[in-house]
Amino acid sequence: MNLRICAGVFAGAAALAACAGVRSTPSPPTPPSAAPSDLPPIPTPRSARPSAIIPGAISIDSNPQGLQVTINGSDRGLTPLTTPAPFSLSASTIVVHGPAADYDIAYQASGTLPADIYYNSQADDAGVLQSISTTAIAGRAGEPLRSNTSGRPIERSGWSASQLYVTYAPRHVRAPLPGRDLFALPEERELRLVTVDPAQIETVRADLRGRAGVLAVDRVALIHLLSATAPNDPFFPFQWDLTVIHAPQAWAITKGNPSIDVAVVDTGFDARHPDIAGKVDYAESDIFGVTTPGFDAAQDLIGHGTNVSGIIAAMTDNGIGYAGTAYNVRLQEYNVFNGDAASGADVALAVSHAAAHAARVINLSIGAGVFIDAGMYAAIQAAIARGVIVVAAAGNQGLSIMEEPAADPGVIAVGASAIDDRGTGDLSGASEYVASYSNYGPLMTLLAPGGDPAGSSDTDYLHRVNNLWTSTENGEICTITPADGCGYRGSAGTSMAAPHVTAAVALMLSVDPQLTPGKAAQILRTSADDIGDSKQGAGRLNVDRAVSAAAGLPQPSRPQKINFVAIAYTAIPGTSVPNILDVTYPRGVPVSSDGSFRVADVRANAGPFEIGLWYDANGDGAVDAGDYFARAGPCSSNALCPNLALTAHPVGAGFVLQ
Repeated sequence: MNLRICAGVFAGAAALAACAGVRSTPSPPTPPSAAPSDLPPIPTPRSARPSAIIPGAISIDSNPQGLQVTINGSDRGLTPLTTPAPFSLSASTIVVHGPAADYDIAYQASGTLPADIYYNSQADDAGVLQSISTTAIAGRAGEPLRSNTSGRPIERSGWSASQLYVTYAPRHVRAPLPGRDLFALPEERELRLVTVDPAQIETVRADLRGRAGVLAVDRVALIHLLSATAPNDPFFPFQWDLTVIHAPQAWAITKGNPSIDVAVVDTGFDARHPDIAGKVDYAESDIFGVTTPGFDAAQDLIGHGTNVSGIIAAMTDNGIGYAGTAYNVRLQEYNVFNGDAASGADVALAVSHAAAHAARVINLSIGAGVFIDAGMYAAIQAAIARGVIVVAAAGNQGLSIMEEPAADPGVIAVGASAIDDRGTGDLSGASEYVASYSNYGPLMTLLAPGGDPAGSSDTDYLHRVNNLWTSTENGEICTITPADGCGYRGSAGTSMAAPHVTAAVALMLSVDPQLTPGKAAQILRTSADDIGDSKQGAGRLNVDRAVSAAAGLPQPSRPQKINFVAIAYTAIPGTSVPNILDVTYPRGVPVSSDGSFRVADVRANAGPFEIGLWYDANGDGAVDAGDYFARAGPCSSNALCPNLALTAHPVGAGFVLQ
């Protein structure tokens, strides 16, 4: 099968016509008054094609049974039923019509995997639990807001290596305590500071905890300046995308570890480009099943791969061009395109080789529509099973569905956001929205900047993502000169969004090398920013919060309502991992931006359970320090949950899930 670069930027007008919502300018961003010279025409949406996808079966049950089910408005019968998954070029809407309320499920088939959908009408809490607040509640004195249990050195350590807080009750102390008092606390308590030999800190901590009158012994956090790190690349001021995702703030934690390799499976890269050539450790082409190693074989003749690579890791702080999002990590380049199309078999080969060459992240800014390619699917699943994190562009058809490979299980699917500055060319006061061309829907993990120009005459640099381009486009070689536009370009598409997330994952791996694909996706979801768009899913990437969570550092800001999920759960004794009972939403029911949610997918025989609101800050699947959590109280699968206004509290050390 053939794949298109339809998730991003094409080189010519003919190729541009093959995919919707993808636009580019051939010159670097200049002040908005400077007009581009030879923009390609605005592409038109490609027509729908017949699909070779094999739909999986979906099983739908309910309490009570005998409820009517419609899929995309078509009657499918009464529950319980098993029916083929609907084929559609957009996500399907499944409605289970209950006696009191209808239960809507946004559904997209993922390969041939079956789906299990359940609606408990008798326990439907629609209109009941509709309030969530993330107001922080002050913890006990000495209780840390965040624990750093990784034990791994990072560029910004979370805790002092030699200082401890001791909270104690003076009247109960039987022997003098080391250190000095800082100040008195309520309820006849004192806070004391103890300085110790770093090699003995845990021994001293254990000793102090065992002394009479000591209430708590906690680590002392290291405080850091939060000023943004601005590189000296001359076009950095035009990189609005790095500003909105808080990349400069994340660079105060890490700029990327050179031991982390990111694989870009695309059109190759420009080995002549001074802003990217020095970042590549390995390159090959995979064309018609033939692998040819070497930089020459991977030379980019289209521009797309160079652009994606620059967004991830362009050489930064080098006085030329643009900045990369994770600019200290290294790159592997795999050229799989013969002209504007690639074979799924070649992509599968490249993905397999990238995993074998120890790439930690693979970026796939490519799209195969709704076709499922067995080889590509198998290669991606094998890579994920090895712990490789795969990031893919959602596609540019403006539909509520992910293209393959973004639709594949375990893949981090990235849609595009854009800036509405009302033509002012000023980021301050501008609003952000889901780009008009971006796919969206239930399988989208999150958004990242992709741009959304109004047309070929749109010169507003805020409407494109600005970065590198090849100097050998269409076989013509130009001398890289920013003033002439050679080697640099503004582009738009979900192809540009995906590498921002790929770079964020590379930064997360730089502070937590043990990061798994599932944990990475969870952190990205729960750290995303709410941009107030109904199509945003989990929100738009916030690199600072994501890297902070991966590093075990305090979060830079409180979570938004959309960062929470509602869960029906029972506590597992001796652990802080909830046993989630939700069937249709096994990772928790998404909470909308207004704080509303419904928990109506718990089986009738589930027994008593709790309703919780949860922000899993570090993505570890446990309710632990750094998370936010609210417990609504006991519920039953056969009755409505209590009408409570929920407030999510920050979870401190020693929290016990109930």
